[in-house]
Amino acid sequence: EHPAVSAGGDTALIYDVGGEDLLLYRDREELFSLTQGEGQSILSAGLNENGWLAVVHQESGYKGAVTIYDNSYETPLIQLSLSSRFVMDAAVSPDNRSVAVLTVGLADGSFDSRVDIYRLDRTEADTEPDHTCSVGGDAVLALRWSGSGIWVLGETSLSVVSPGGELAGTYDYGGRYLKAFSLDGDGTAALLLGKYRAGSTAELVAVEPDGEARAALDVAEQVLSLSAAGRYVGVLTADRLDVYSQSLEPYSSLEGTQGAQTVLLRADG
Repeated sequence: EHPAVSAGGDTALIYDVGGEDLLLYRDREELFSLTQGEGQSILSAGLNENGWLAVVHQESGYKGAVTIYDNSYETPLIQLSLSSRFVMDAAVSPDNRSVAVLTVGLADGSFDSRVDIYRLDRTEADTEPDHTCSVGGDAVLALRWSGSGIWVLGETSLSVVSPGGELAGTYDYGGRYLKAFSLDGDGTAALLLGKYRAGSTAELVAVEPDGEARAALDVAEQVLSLSAAGRYVGVLTADRLDVYSQSLEPYSSLEGTQGAQTVLLRADG
């Protein structure tokens, strides 16, 4: 009823947000299916580039649980059931050794979003994280673990957490609205920020893992879709597709794209 679709390496993931069903496909064939039990609805799921799967779901008696599968999907590798904080999302590390779990709760009486990092070579009874890092009171919209760190996209700022649980960098939006984003670039995030919620005037910013802006570009047209991959950033407007380098230098353009609504850039440009 509420499908979500993503990919990791050569594997496609489809699941029902708030529902019970999850499917994996590879080579045009169903590779794995999962149906959660009563009261165990799926909140989020994700694959790393090696096909390792993290499923965040409700669990009776707990505030959330994360189940990890390796890329054989034969049996769950481990399940972490948490009772102290609500679980929102999770991402397996690129080396398959750890999982970053996004949790929310209270810290000193205030709302707190936190990244908890767990090694996967543990027992299910051991629920204390190896590292934790608070990313403040921001509502987190997306989580991604790449070779350059754990990218945590919030409503008002972008944070990057190291695998050791240290805050490597933060980019504050300066009161601007986040209009579009892509965390799929090679070592950079692409953010489209506007002073006003409505209107076409905005700034495209490429952010590095230390929280500094590598480059910024004023955009005066309505952006329909934004996609970063590899060393490129694609920006689709009403009648044109522009592809930029990570330094936001023009790389290529395609005119006459009227009717197109979404751009999906491949890592090879």
